[in-house]
Amino acid sequence: MKSKPFLWYPVLLFFAIFLFDKLFFLDQVRDYVKQEFTYIYYDVKKELLKEIVFKYGPDGEYTRNPEKKKKLMILMGSSRMLYFQNSDLLAFYPDWDIYNLSSAVTTPAYYLYFLEKLIKNGGVHPDLIVIETDPFQFNKNSTTFKKANLANSFDPIFILKYAWTFGKENVNYYFANFLFGVSYNKPYIGNVIKRFKNENSAMGELLKTMTIATLKSDKGNAISPAGAYVEKDFGKIQESARKTIGWIYPSYTPSEMQYEFYKKILYYKEKKI
Repeated sequence: MKSKPFLWYPVLLFFAIFLFDKLFFLDQVRDYVKQEFTYIYYDVKKELLKEIVFKYGPDGEYTRNPEKKKKLMILMGSSRMLYFQNSDLLAFYPDWDIYNLSSAVTTPAYYLYFLEKLIKNGGVHPDLIVIETDPFQFNKNSTTFKKANLANSFDPIFILKYAWTFGKENVNYYFANFLFGVSYNKPYIGNVIKRFKNENSAMGELLKTMTIATLKSDKGNAISPAGAYVEKDFGKIQESARKTIGWIYPSYTPSEMQYEFYKKILYYKEKKI
């Protein structure tokens, strides 16, 4: 090899490209190539998970100061639950600590991941867990599971543990996003150009900062983009429902994978783990 140093060139080139690829994991780069900020919800929920374990875990704050401990309620669902006001629940459960771990486009796999992190890994046993499900979460032909859940949730240990349940395609997709920045944050030039030309980029950055701050201060509860607006035109509601059904439930096929994850969740309930 010493007499033929050129044999090292492909190896060095690979490592150079691999290191350059890591730039695409940086937040500053991600904000320029991403079209939307859905990942924010997933990132903050992982931080809240750590906060719950820090407070309610075996070695947590409330173990040392039990007089401060409150009953713990965990909410997990999709965007419908994400925008559900914690204040409405606190009116009925004033002495409870309520965390909303819901996110945009969730599935039973997402719920199981957080349950295992809370119960098995964190040693936290909530007093009440509320899980929202709907048929869309069990649609095998939905592409949003990959783009949302699989791209932004889980960790390698969870993926490998349930590799047979996820299947080869999903496992490969996860690790492609986990190892390579250009896969996780695809560098579409068009998106970058739009961000540079966008005169409201400062407003977008402010909105992102406010969203993160609100999610943390309200323990996972997000501000609804529709606010208090209620559509009263029945014709518009019908038309919206028709379009929504066509968008959410095209070529509906039950997902055995998601049903399997849901069975594992029910196992936790039956065994009262």
